[in-house]
Amino acid sequence: MFRVALLGTGLALWLGSVPDAAAQDRPTPPLPIARLSGPVDLDGRIDEPAWEGVTPLPMVQYLPTFGETPTERSEVLVAYDSDFVYLAARLYDSDPAGILPGAFQRDRLGLANDWIGLSLDTFNDNENMLLFATSPSGIRTDVAFSNDTEGPFPLNSSWNTFWDVATSRTEDGWFAELRIPFSSLRFQDDGGEVVMGMTVWRWIARKQEASLFPAIPPRWRWAHYKPSQARDVTFRGVQRKKPVHVSPYALLGMQEGKLGVIDSDGTPAFRDFREPVTEAGLDLKYGVTDNLTFDLTINTDFAQVEADDQRVNFNRFSLFFPEKRLFFQERASAFEFNTGGPDRVFHSRRIGLANGLPVRIYGGARLVGRTGGWELGMLNMQTAPTDLQRSENMGVYRLRRYFLNENTYAGGIVTSRIDSHGNYNASVGLDALLRVASDDYLAVNWVQTFDSDRPTGLAPADGALARLQWERRGIEGLLYNVDLSRIGGVYNPGLGFVRRVNVIRIGDRIAYAWRPGESSPVLRHTAGVSGSVHLRNNDGSLESAEVGPEWETTTKSGYVVGLRPRLFEEDLLRPFTVAPEVVVPDGRYTFGNVSAEFRTPSGRPRRITVGLGAGSYFDGTRASFFVRPFLDVSRHLELSLDYELDRIRFDDRAQALDAHIARFRTRVYLSTALSGSAFVQYNSAFDAFVTNLRIRFNPREGQDLYLVWNEETNTGAFPPVPGGFPGGRTLVIKYRHTLPLEF
Repeated sequence: MFRVALLGTGLALWLGSVPDAAAQDRPTPPLPIARLSGPVDLDGRIDEPAWEGVTPLPMVQYLPTFGETPTERSEVLVAYDSDFVYLAARLYDSDPAGILPGAFQRDRLGLANDWIGLSLDTFNDNENMLLFATSPSGIRTDVAFSNDTEGPFPLNSSWNTFWDVATSRTEDGWFAELRIPFSSLRFQDDGGEVVMGMTVWRWIARKQEASLFPAIPPRWRWAHYKPSQARDVTFRGVQRKKPVHVSPYALLGMQEGKLGVIDSDGTPAFRDFREPVTEAGLDLKYGVTDNLTFDLTINTDFAQVEADDQRVNFNRFSLFFPEKRLFFQERASAFEFNTGGPDRVFHSRRIGLANGLPVRIYGGARLVGRTGGWELGMLNMQTAPTDLQRSENMGVYRLRRYFLNENTYAGGIVTSRIDSHGNYNASVGLDALLRVASDDYLAVNWVQTFDSDRPTGLAPADGALARLQWERRGIEGLLYNVDLSRIGGVYNPGLGFVRRVNVIRIGDRIAYAWRPGESSPVLRHTAGVSGSVHLRNNDGSLESAEVGPEWETTTKSGYVVGLRPRLFEEDLLRPFTVAPEVVVPDGRYTFGNVSAEFRTPSGRPRRITVGLGAGSYFDGTRASFFVRPFLDVSRHLELSLDYELDRIRFDDRAQALDAHIARFRTRVYLSTALSGSAFVQYNSAFDAFVTNLRIRFNPREGQDLYLVWNEETNTGAFPPVPGGFPGGRTLVIKYRHTLPLEF
């Protein structure tokens, strides 16, 4: 039944209408950016004579009605001198009391406050873009976008660089000046002439209205950040400098808890420890050429990183946790090799983390950039030994070359993981992305893995992955994604992430999205069918399948309602454990459920997301509920709660689970320089209580003082640990100072 339904979906997709093959070419020739005729004081007032000769950019409404005249007047000026790119914005408002300034939070990019932002495709490669944005509070938000903003989550808000901003407010509205050093950007110059892609946008939160330059239609998710749709602009008489950023740090504190060890008889055990923490290290960043950046790290430390979200795994496959450490997030797109969903050949959390616990990193080096038409990323790290594992060297080497058009490339990846005894794991992969029409893309992946522990005599396909994907990108019209992959039984990317092995997978989705019309309060309806089938390689039998329709409606005021019925079929060859004392036996199961979600407008200080689900679960029942309220009390205080409840019952076996997960965050901002946060979590399935408190003093970019307290108590560990399991208690103070130099 499931295979027929999914194959029917795929046939309908392939027989659907062929999209227009005409690419969305950028306007030509590039727009010259004005050079300032005099000095500019960064005070947010925009009253210097140098601005008088700069022509404002023509802004058009992006949301809610594309192409209309914005309801509020914006005068946005972009200019430059020998050292800086400037944006000056006079953002008039007919209701100045309605301006939402937002909190003093660095790198916040929510829609609950007003914004002005400048995005630059500095290499003009139509793939990567850097965003510099500010709110009426004068905060700095810089974000790196990759993959032409396609994929699950193509942005990195942890990317930071050196730049400045100043804002002011009057009875006419609010005003902003951004100053970005050329030394903070990576770009190519041709005899002093630099071509970049550029977009500018303004967001008015209370109206859910965005205005934009250039006039990019809202056909894609993140359309206003797509570098392939940006306006080409030129800067003349600009020379790239080679910055060197040297960032030493020092850390002092105390830690205690229980440490996992191996007893003399070879069994796992725990021992108590209490010891002081004293660390020092160094990061160095050097612009080797206009296009290549070299990073060196010694005794790498991530003490200030927030704890992972607590979760309960309701299926038998690994959970994916995102990377939060800044060193690995910067230019992460250069190493990206996605093989479907969260699966990937390289996942940086495999470096310096083991079973969720940190492992000391002696150091490493990274080289990222472009040379001779190639995009490359090279990373090599060395970790220290622990009581549970040996010291390891880990390497990642990635190459891509674009051809035919700016969205088509071919490339490869090699990863290696070698311990101090010579045991190894390696992956070699090839991939290609072909833009076959304006929004249609064909992706091909092949990966072969090698492991010193792999049994001999296996065929190469047993350790390989092969994948084809045809996707039509966008958020309107006919949308589809067909994915076919085969994963071998001993496929093991030692530095990557994979949920299942020894399967053939067929999926994913076909949908249609449309706008009801300008007079309708609804912005967009989306209706579709999604699902997947997993078949075992050895005999073609069904391992699991799911399929179901989905519906989502978004209103122009920002409300979102979604409905998602699902039907599942699972064939378990062995039991799996959901939580202590809750086990699903092996066998064949057919079950289904329905879930619904409601979200209030994201552009409001008080907002909430609510979700409900109910139905069968293997041979039992499951009801779920979550609520996520968020409150902007003021620009100095934010409160948020994330509560999840899953109620599972297996009446025939007298097994039950009520899994409560609560996450409470408090953020306090005394100014743009001084902030504090508290993140407290509770997971009832394992009686785990996690606390993360952090105070940060950041008077300017490159100067950071942190006071951090982390504590985890897990009295319901599985398997049980006598006396509970305090996974760790740490109190540290850390200072990092970056010295920017130029050559």
